[in-house]
Parts: sequence; structure tokens; C-alpha cells
Amino acid sequence: DVQDAAGLRFVAMYAQALATTRHTLSRPACASRPLSDLLGDAQRGSTQQQMAKLIHQPQGKPRLKIDGERLMAIDDGPRDHIAHLLSQPAVGDAGWRRLRVKDAALRLAGTGSLGLPRYLLLVKTDADPGRQLLDLKLATAPGVLATAQPAWPSEAHRIATLQQRLQARPLKGLAALADGPRSWTLRPWQPPDLGLRATQVLAQADDLIPLLSDLARITAGAHKRGAGQDGAATRQDMSTIAATHADIWPAAWLHAERQATAQLERDWRAYARAYDSGAFTALLQGS
Repeated sequence: DVQDAAGLRFVAMYAQALATTRHTLSRPACASRPLSDLLGDAQRGSTQQQMAKLIHQPQGKPRLKIDGERLMAIDDGPRDHIAHLLSQPAVGDAGWRRLRVKDAALRLAGTGSLGLPRYLLLVKTDADPGRQLLDLKLATAPGVLATAQPAWPSEAHRIATLQQRLQARPLKGLAALADGPRSWTLRPWQPPDLGLRATQVLAQADDLIPLLSDLARITAGAHKRGAGQDGAATRQDMSTIAATHADIWPAAWLHAERQATAQLERDWRAYARAYDSGAFTALLQGS
């Protein structure tokens, strides 16, 4: 189908970019209209506009708007747990010094965090007189991972380290927080609308190939930034592998894509059953 064809085209473009790219671009030029528009929206401050929609001021005090769907009210138990997590030195090390939480809510967003504790925090700091939103999320192992991993201190450390290492511009304010055998990531909130939706992209045939080319180059550049670290292949090894083994990647990608799709559908059904049975009450009450 169209989705499989687009995925296979991306794999071919990624292999070419990995084999031929000799350096990583700190900010690659984007040829595709969807990606250029997305970056333009981010630069024009749409994040602040979206943030304003989530906050109101009853009795003059800023609070999150609880809609019972995307944001749900929480009891004292989760609030106390959040305060404990934010007391760690890692929060200050990430730039959130003298952080004060004005409000917090359970956040339902994304697919990778379905059924997992995830909170939206309304905060203030001494360094910034304005209000900010932070995303606090329980870190878990990836659903599909066949590659041996280094001995990361925690799942949150794996996520934070790789995101800082692979991105052209390391994300400011990203922290890994310990919580006994579990761990959490803390990061600045990003609007869910500030992203590319596959259904929209696939429907715009003229934009699809330039977009896939952009994404292939960005992905290859990210992988080369992480080359040679913690047991990862070197840049030269990546180029050699892409040039000599790319012919087997399409079948491997299709297999992984179908595995991931089937797992996502199973996860969604389990999540829907749990939601309908009231399982989220435990998260709201901290039990």
C-alpha cells in the first residue's frame, strides 16, 4: 500500500544518505514544504499560543484546564510523588533551578506512554518570570529492540543521553530522574499539534518524496553523530554497511514495521479495556 511504499522509499534514501554523507549538518536545509512549514510554526512562537490554551486563572491564580480527557485532576499522592522527584539535583543541573510547581495534572498523550504515568506541570522559576509547562514521563524500555544495549544507569538515562547526543541541537532542560527501580524524564512541554501527521503527509503526493528525503538525511545525520560511542558503529562502518547491505534492509524494515503495528494495536486494545474499567483511578489517586 501507499504507507509501505513510502516506508521502503525512505529506507532506500536513508541508506544512500548514510553511505554518502561524510559529515553531519548542524541544521540541514529542508527542501520539503511540510517540514519547512513545521519549523516556521515553531519559530513563530506557536508553542506559547498553544500553552495559553491549557491555562486559566480562577481567583487570579494560574491553573491547568482540566478537561477530563487529555488532562485529568490528581490527588495529593501523585502531587507528593512529583515533589519528591523534582527535589533531585538532576533537576537543577538541567537548568530548572528553584523550580516551583503551581499545578499538575495527569496527561494522556502519545502512543508510547499509553497507560503509563505522565504528568503536565505548570511551573515557575527565578530565572524566568513567565509560566512554563514541563512534561514528566515514566521511562520504559522500547517495545521493539533487538540490539544489545550499554549498561545504562536507567531507562531515563538512556533516553536523555541519546536524545542529547543525536539531535543537531541538544534539548535544553532535559533531565533523567531516579525513582528506585524506575526512572522518569523531565523536559519542556511540546504542543502535540507541532508535528507531522502521516495521514496528512501521505495525502499530499507532491510533498511526499521531498519530505522523505529530508527525513532520511536528518536520520542519517543523527546516527552519525552517535557513531563510535558506547559500542556504536563508527561513521566509516556505517557508510560501508549501508553501501554493501542496503539490499536486505527493505524486507527487514517491513518485518519490523508490521511487528510494531501489531504491537501498537494490541496495546491500544489493552489500554481501552483498562480505561473503561476505571484503571486510571489508581494513577489519579497515586495508589
